Amino acid sequence: LQAASHRTVPLTAGDIMSRDLVSVGPDTRLREVALSEGYLFADRPALARALSAIHEAPGRPWSLTSLASLAGMSRARFASAFRDQIGCTPGHYLAHWRVQVACNLLRRGRPVGHIADEVGYGSAQALARAFRTHLGYSPSVWLRQQMPA
Repeated sequence: LQAASHRTVPLTAGDIMSRDLVSVGPDTRLREVALSEGYLFADRPALARALSAIHEAPGRPWSLTSLASLAGMSRARFASAFRDQIGCTPGHYLAHWRVQVACNLLRRGRPVGHIADEVGYGSAQALARAFRTHLGYSPSVWLRQQMPA
């Protein structure tokens, strides 16, 4: 993901969130790893710390205050920098990431109730609402669509 000269790969606003991480291939996993390791944000270590924390602990009760604190920024400055660099709010990114993690756990056969707790939703119903918001389907409908015909 880094150029041979070790410069960071440029991102435009929305590059990270513009594609459905569930339906794309292994290249997206590389992007996720790169983000969590901060490679794509070598020039923005504060954002890299916050992204890494979200990726490592999606079930933690993250708030704008806690993420901004990790980044060593005020809430307003963090929210603005995050939106400028990533293309969405920290809350939207967190919710989308949690749904992506839930999708991977569903594919492995984990029950929705357990997944909800692991990814930071208080109940299976809350996770189902997030699924419908981000993917357009409930977890069970989404999972059936993933099965080969």
